[in-house]
Amino acid sequence: MSTILDKILGAKRDEVIAAKAARSFAQVDADAKQAGRVRGLTAALTRAPGQP
Repeated sequence: MSTILDKILGAKRDEVIAAKAARSFAQVDADAKQAGRVRGLTAALTRAPGQP
């Protein structure tokens, strides 16, 4: 008998396999290198609402 957690893990496992098949690591790596600068989590959480 499988639990809901087993079903979730199975579905996520299938999603990861499909995502890996759709794009190569080299493609993901190239996109990451061209991405903009990351924002700090602490700053984003403490910033006043409505401010970028």
